[in-house]
Amino acid sequence: EEQRLAIARDPTHLRARYERGLLYLRQSLDLLARRELELDELRAEAMLSRSRDRTARTPTGSDPPEVDLETPETRSLRTRAEEDLRLVAERAGELERGRGLCARGLLAFASTRYAEACELLARAIEADPSLEEAHEVLGDSCLKLDRSEEAIARLTTGLEHDAGYVPLLVGRGNAHLDRAQTEEAESDDPTGEYALAIQDYERAVTLLPASFFAWRALGQASLASGSWKASSEQDPTEEFRRAEEAFRHGASLSQEPTFFLSLCALVNLAWGEWQIENGRDGASRIDEAARLADEVVRVSPLSWKGWTLRGGAVLRQMDVVLLDSDELERGAADFREAQKLAPAEAGPWRLRGELLARRASMEMDDPAAAQRHAIEAASDLTEALHLDDSIPDVYLWMGASLGTLGLLEELAGKDPTPKY
Repeated sequence: EEQRLAIARDPTHLRARYERGLLYLRQSLDLLARRELELDELRAEAMLSRSRDRTARTPTGSDPPEVDLETPETRSLRTRAEEDLRLVAERAGELERGRGLCARGLLAFASTRYAEACELLARAIEADPSLEEAHEVLGDSCLKLDRSEEAIARLTTGLEHDAGYVPLLVGRGNAHLDRAQTEEAESDDPTGEYALAIQDYERAVTLLPASFFAWRALGQASLASGSWKASSEQDPTEEFRRAEEAFRHGASLSQEPTFFLSLCALVNLAWGEWQIENGRDGASRIDEAARLADEVVRVSPLSWKGWTLRGGAVLRQMDVVLLDSDELERGAADFREAQKLAPAEAGPWRLRGELLARRASMEMDDPAAAQRHAIEAASDLTEALHLDDSIPDVYLWMGASLGTLGLLEELAGKDPTPKY
């Protein structure tokens, strides 16, 4: 509104045009980021609409429906941003050369021309090193081009001019997180990069505690670091605790709290599983995951992740207590609901296959039930392999289900050799 009034007094006021264009662009990107939090539900709605269309077929394992995150509001905001920034780019003289170049770089970024954005924003910074947004979007552009090391260097330079500018801290944290995940994928030790990412995110939430995006980033980096530690036989307790606190804080700030509650449930499942594997009492964590997943399913019944997490809680409870058939059926039904909402996701197929394979191995006193569940397990696991053949657990439980079927044939006096 301040910029609008300044422009009303002087339509050629380039500084006001620049600031207003930047605000419009930020608003459009913010709305798109919020829409991304709803992506699972949006895809599920599209999937259900497609399945209700009798002329369209949705085969098992088909690609998820394309969902346009753009809305009339985001398009309108970006159009207004482009109008203001284009005017600045065209009319900026030597005194405003930095902002003119930055305006052109922001336009290139908004149009996903990231290499062009990098060039223009670097020139803008040379002309005016105080342009915080140029440092910020230059770092983001480098990340979009998978140039995380350059992104870290660019964002660090920006922080030398303003150590408290939160978008630069979050951007550099994102670059360190990208480096950590690259190192982990290459079997290198990512501990240092995770620590640097978390350090930047913690600084960001301290400076701007109302930013649920910063809390989300802190939680996701902490969860990733904790999961790596758990898989490396290290104690992930500190990371999991920090992740849960960050996600709960994010839920208190967000208009889409179920996104954060799903992540809280995921943390508790991973935490409880690690505790059980290391001889500790993980039941309370598993129970908390189940409670959170119940809340997600209640509020967002189209969230396949919510159904998967609730089924996952049942699966992990099998490690702690002896569940009755009704509880096991509920877990399998939750995974089935997730399969309907997201048939192209391997997770629900893999986890339901594991639950059924484990159940079949416990039902040898009822051969018919054991056979039925082992066959169902093999079917689900086959679909999981079709979707993603890189998950070791799928092979483990496929072998277990086939082994159960072989044992049943052996007990029935048949040749089990093909199954074995």
